[in-house]
Amino acid sequence: GAVVPELSADDALENYTLRRTIEPELLRRAVPRSTIVDLAEAELALVAGESSDLADPVGSSITESNWRFHRALYRASGWERGLAMVEVLHASVAPYVVLYTQDLDGGEDSDAEHRALLASCRSGDVDAAVDQLLGHLDGASNALIDFLDGR
Repeated sequence: GAVVPELSADDALENYTLRRTIEPELLRRAVPRSTIVDLAEAELALVAGESSDLADPVGSSITESNWRFHRALYRASGWERGLAMVEVLHASVAPYVVLYTQDLDGGEDSDAEHRALLASCRSGDVDAAVDQLLGHLDGASNALIDFLDGR
């Protein structure tokens, strides 16, 4: 009884556009309020994601660590509804994250972008963090949409 979701360029565009709209605002609010615990949790999620088994066909470790990383960065925003909305979007985008990191070889780019984003958050540079987040979302979105449109 397993169901494999149909991935489409339109669905990817919708998910990433919504993420691009909400997540930068959460990050803007969170960076100045982030604690050492928030940043350490983000770091732990990165380590878990980088060491997860990329041969896992479901990609659950990758998607879970991706959500833990982003949640740790946004939690200090204090916007619980926004965080709940983004959690739903991350669940919706999970199959696309697996496609991007495993099948389109975007894993190394994603890891590097996460590390740069975390460094900007640690230094308190809100503008750089938001720019890196937008670049991260746009890079994955563009690669996915190009691939899905070309199928």
